[in-house]
Amino acid sequence: MNARIAEIVSERLRADAPLAWITAGSSWRLERLGAFYASPSALRIAIEKILQQLRLSALPSQWVMQSNLKDTVDDLIVRISALEPKNEPDTREHRGATGAPDGGSTEPYAFVRVFYGTDREAVESQRFASEGFSAGRSRNGDTHYGNCLISVPACHRMGALESPSWFRFEFKPDPRKHIVLHEVATLEEELFFEEVARSIAQSPAHETFVFVHGFNVSFQDAVKRTAQIAFDLDFKGAPITYSWPSNGRVLDYNKDEANVIWTVPHLERFLDLLLARSGAERLHVIAHSMGNRAVCDALERRSRITTEAQQNRIHHLVLTAPDIDADTFKELAANIRKTAETVTLYASSNDKAIRLSAEIHGNPRAGTPLLIIPGVETIDASNVDTDFLGHSYFSSARSVLSDIYALFGDDHPASQRLSALSSSGETYYVIKP
Repeated sequence: MNARIAEIVSERLRADAPLAWITAGSSWRLERLGAFYASPSALRIAIEKILQQLRLSALPSQWVMQSNLKDTVDDLIVRISALEPKNEPDTREHRGATGAPDGGSTEPYAFVRVFYGTDREAVESQRFASEGFSAGRSRNGDTHYGNCLISVPACHRMGALESPSWFRFEFKPDPRKHIVLHEVATLEEELFFEEVARSIAQSPAHETFVFVHGFNVSFQDAVKRTAQIAFDLDFKGAPITYSWPSNGRVLDYNKDEANVIWTVPHLERFLDLLLARSGAERLHVIAHSMGNRAVCDALERRSRITTEAQQNRIHHLVLTAPDIDADTFKELAANIRKTAETVTLYASSNDKAIRLSAEIHGNPRAGTPLLIIPGVETIDASNVDTDFLGHSYFSSARSVLSDIYALFGDDHPASQRLSALSSSGETYYVIKP
């Protein structure tokens, strides 16, 4: 461990540890601290040394009592001690990876091919061409199609979206450490659906899933998240991103709200074409956060089509951390159920982003409080230890990913996967930590 980095870590923790360790979740603690150390044992030793420094420091009494600080750090050491190194297989052997373009790479990472549809504006500048698409709306609402090549490192941890961090003195992506977008290729509509159909036909279950992201997500992050989900789910079919023009900025919430409404007819057409032309026997949709608004509205519109067309239905519809008005969802639910074989809703009472959205709109969002609707399997993920906001548990928590894996892989209902509880005579299910 470089002495200078150790000094920086120590000084940073000395300044903010009392407040940070108490207010932040354990995943946040381990992510920030673990980033500096090569192994759990090295991290444990460093924590003990930093703890000794903290005890000798003159800490403001209004922050935290010394006994509380000791309890908090000791608890962290216990958690770290439980993280014994595991002999995990090289990710190049993971069934979710397609292999390198030439089929013969020996690099310590695997490649995942992700298809995309987007109504974002294409980036025309050669300098930024690798980024693919901007935050703007496409001209005339046109949908662009193509695929991306994304690498997942051998050191990948399930649920993580490894990216460069200035906190770790990383200023550009390294495929040995990070999930990296290598190329963005565009395809004409007809060729796109031919390529998707070919990929689906080569998969054992002839299946695909479409991921629709939420607020504050760039095109690049959307396709990388799709690759991570496909990899962690060991998904053998064709992973697809539908990326609507989110501005990818925290302060642009209102702009994203306008854009997610604008994208609805484009998403509806995209799903119609996939169901009609992909040849998929099983098409799943995963929506996150604000993306639930586009998905629910698009499917409600689709529910009005003829009975014959309704026979091409989504297999599993998964709605996660839905940033959609609870009353609106209740009204849409009956029609949405007509478009999918199963509807699963994941929600968490610890989702700070959804709680903030409820305050902004003055009305509860779907899932907070827990929303139980006939025909919808509601799953409470409040026990899941996730990021500081508690909003990305669907893709970052091993227990939730494992549950989605069981849903997609075995078609088992929640009653066979999870513990059941009841509220006012209605049944819902709980994911254990």
